[in-house]
Amino acid sequence: MQQKKGGNMKSLSSYKNPFYRKSIPGSKPVLTTDVTPMHYKGYLIYKRLHDCFDIVKNGVCVGMNAGLKGAKKRIDEKKINIAHTNYNHVQ
Repeated sequence: MQQKKGGNMKSLSSYKNPFYRKSIPGSKPVLTTDVTPMHYKGYLIYKRLHDCFDIVKNGVCVGMNAGLKGAKKRIDEKKINIAHTNYNHVQ
């Protein structure tokens, strides 16, 4: 998906959020960002907010961290919930 911003085409990325909870204000079933992800060991890491790094695999967020080092460490230590990559219940 692309959106025009200031005369330049900016690419938007969307991915499913298995951490979505209807009862949590601001929680969304699908997250969208215009940041360029970092590729790391087969995962994409998006700095979606100032202090939030999302780890994405196969179009699904499989982890959220407050820092880039923590996101990489989670991947390195295989502390990723792989079940989330088969996430189907968000419509």
